[in-house]
Amino acid sequence: MAQPPFESRHELNKEWDVLNSAPGSKRLPGHPRLEQNDAAVRQFLRQEFDLGDLAILAPRLWIMSTQDSSNISALHRQKVKGRDIVITEEARLHGVWYYNRIFLKPLPQYLLSYQFWETYLLPRTSPLGIERELIYKVALGYLRTYFYLIRHESDYRIATDEELQLVPKGITWEQFCDFSKTFGRIPDNEVCERYKYGEIRLSRLNFYIKFFLKKQHFHRINSQYGAYFARIFGPILVVFGILSVLLSAMQLEMAVEQLYVDHQWTVFWLGKMGDETSDKEPLYVYVMDRMNDVAKFFALSWNAPQPVDPDYRGQLQKKYTKELTMLQAALPSRFQPIIKTCIGSMEHNFLLADSASPSRLFIV
Repeated sequence: MAQPPFESRHELNKEWDVLNSAPGSKRLPGHPRLEQNDAAVRQFLRQEFDLGDLAILAPRLWIMSTQDSSNISALHRQKVKGRDIVITEEARLHGVWYYNRIFLKPLPQYLLSYQFWETYLLPRTSPLGIERELIYKVALGYLRTYFYLIRHESDYRIATDEELQLVPKGITWEQFCDFSKTFGRIPDNEVCERYKYGEIRLSRLNFYIKFFLKKQHFHRINSQYGAYFARIFGPILVVFGILSVLLSAMQLEMAVEQLYVDHQWTVFWLGKMGDETSDKEPLYVYVMDRMNDVAKFFALSWNAPQPVDPDYRGQLQKKYTKELTMLQAALPSRFQPIIKTCIGSMEHNFLLADSASPSRLFIV
């Protein structure tokens, strides 16, 4: 851009010629303490538009914010979102928001002067020297944000509120519109890396700066330990709950393993009684310790069978047959013979309940 971002007839501060015409009154507009000394102005602008750590984080801001320079809510939308507008003079905090507040840097009067741009920010022979280009890109990106912050007359009224004064006094809504009407056409390649993004969350900056720059925070909000611990109490509680569940599960697993070791069954093979014939099978005898209660239960069940309703038994047989048929269709072919055998023996198994026990079972 070879000229200021606004036309000379639309400049909002015309004090440059007045301040420089009177003897001994060369002052920067809006800063009566600062004389227009090249070294002093250079030092002042270097501090005024210093982005600090944000300039280093800028190439990685795509992780923390939407890569869209217009992603800036107008002032009335900031109110709708419940955010308080907090005035800051630090360029690095401009457009940074934290829960219910957003930090904004008011428009300095010297940036509204056409002559200031032509004297310091545009010429290659600027008194700013090699720092001119960087300061120019930061100032231009910063100025562009006000195109999005003040879009409606309601935004203008908020900006000119007595307590905020984001825009200097004496500027009408029509004048500001004429002044800023071309800001929206400023391309991203003309501004610094930071202003290729809009609003940025302070919580994300504070989080990622620990990894990228090895610092504790980008900007500390809470100066009291109570507020700090209140913020991390929730995550600590969640971690404590997860650890408690894991420890309880491990304790239960150890108890079950010990129970299995203490109460596992030991089986001894004693042999068989009788020989296998065409109509009889031999009796295989096993001895299991710690099985007295289980064995007694089966003996009592065998010796005193409970009557079962034939209709219920028939329904149960149909249900099992149907489920085994579905299982047979779903399983691979290698399981088909086993399932088929089970289905084929279903009728015989259910008929056993009607036959009398050939012998009684005794537990010693």
